[in-house]
Amino acid sequence: MSWYVLIGIILVFAYFTVTRALGNLSAEAAHDYLSQGALVIDVRSEAEFAGKSIESVINIPLPVLSQQIAKAVPDKNTAVLLHCRSGNRSGQGMKILRDMGYEKTYNLGSYGHAAKVMASQD
Repeated sequence: MSWYVLIGIILVFAYFTVTRALGNLSAEAAHDYLSQGALVIDVRSEAEFAGKSIESVINIPLPVLSQQIAKAVPDKNTAVLLHCRSGNRSGQGMKILRDMGYEKTYNLGSYGHAAKVMASQD
């Protein structure tokens, strides 16, 4: 394998790692948004959601997010917190929704992080 390919792989990995870390919402910020009425959307597949899910979280799978978001969140000024299994799909969903005009859209990250945030909401 050439050094260029190896360096390219390392740079891509570093980019996605840093981007994901910077895009994830802290528990404190999530609590603030939740106290103001934010909605939490799980963008995992229906099968993943059926396997385990967090109470009061809406499931809109990433492939249909842009088609179904207006029904679930008609007001584009509503804060929306997205999560998935690892934080990757929720990051993609955040970009989709922001491109659609949902400016208060945030990546809550992984299922585990979202579950902890929602459990400690009180």
